Amino acid sequence: MKQFTATEARKNWFTLLDEAAGGEVIVIRRNDKNLILKLEKSKRVIPDYRQSIDFPDADEAETWGWEWKGPGKLVLAKPRRSGTRAKR
Repeated sequence: MKQFTATEARKNWFTLLDEAAGGEVIVIRRNDKNLILKLEKSKRVIPDYRQSIDFPDADEAETWGWEWKGPGKLVLAKPRRSGTRAKR
């Protein structure tokens, strides 16, 4: 833990931010109060979508395509004709 006055912190602000981002706890003293600058541990959990995107016949995904029916209409899956590729 490093301690600085507000004046010192102002002069070295970006260095202190880099140190805090690296895990150092920074204490800044101002008007008889301590302000703590520290890295917040991430509470965000990244979901595993691998199980969610499993679908039947995934190995044959290149053999079908989509047909656009216009705004507000459903998009339908349709088998591709052999030898044709989807437009990109």
